[in-house]
Amino acid sequence: MGTAWPQIDPGKMVHQVTILQQQTIQDISGASTQWVPFVTTWAEIIPVRGIDVVRSGQDTTQLFLTVKIRWQTGILAKMRVQSLNGQYVIQAIENPGERNVILVLTCLGLGSNE
Repeated sequence: MGTAWPQIDPGKMVHQVTILQQQTIQDISGASTQWVPFVTTWAEIIPVRGIDVVRSGQDTTQLFLTVKIRWQTGILAKMRVQSLNGQYVIQAIENPGERNVILVLTCLGLGSNE
């Protein structure tokens, strides 16, 4: 008996998200980077936990969540997920069973000043 085939419940894919990639641009002041759309897709967003941290003397909350999407080639750690409620940095990517059916993105929420 092998690994179970990963399944997607389309009824849970209710959040439209955009995966963003970093792009270097040249302008009159030199090179800079910006986040541009890589792909827009439907996702299931699952909050994992939130923790309060002190950063630069301010109390902030870090939100960890899991984003499940249909398998898509080219998505890498350090890309970002843009949802209706904010942006999240992709920290890890899992392809369950190496079946190329779904991707499970482990993400960290970005504060408003990042």
